[in-house]
This record gives sequence, structure tokens and C-alpha cells, in this order.
Amino acid sequence: MLNPATIKTVSDLRSDTLSLLRSAQGADEPIYIFYRTKPQAALIGIEELQNLMDEIDDLKNALEVLKRQKDSKRKLTSWKKIKKDLNLP
Repeated sequence: MLNPATIKTVSDLRSDTLSLLRSAQGADEPIYIFYRTKPQAALIGIEELQNLMDEIDDLKNALEVLKRQKDSKRKLTSWKKIKKDLNLP
């Protein structure tokens, strides 16, 4: 359920943009922008956005690893063999 304190209107955004942007920077939850009683957007701080994007990237990578592990046609090479083939210590 939305917290009423985090609900703002387009008029609020228009009249007090800087204050809403500052509020979004330290907020624990997004600030929702409504237009005519319908949610239209959400404001979050840039750090929170970066954290979310990093999490999405990590999840995509984990999914790719799982897909590759399940691929039975894929032949794996041991690290020992790679080191030997490349003459590594």
C-alpha cells in the first residue's frame, strides 16, 4: 500500500521540483507522482537507481550462469588443463 506521505501531484512537482528531488535523494521509498488520481511516475534518488540497476545486472549474470550450467552440450575444461595448455605456473 502506498504511503500517503510519498504521494505527490504533477502540480506539486511543477511548483516545488527542487524540494521533491531533494526528498527523493534520501527517501526509503519512491515519491509517486499522480496525475488526475492515477500514478504516472516515481522519483527515486540516483544512488538508489544505481543500486537497483546493479542488482538487475547481477541477477542477469546469475541467470546466464544457471543457463550455461544446464547446457548439456557445453564441454567444460578444467583450470588445470588451461594452465597446462598456456604454460602458466
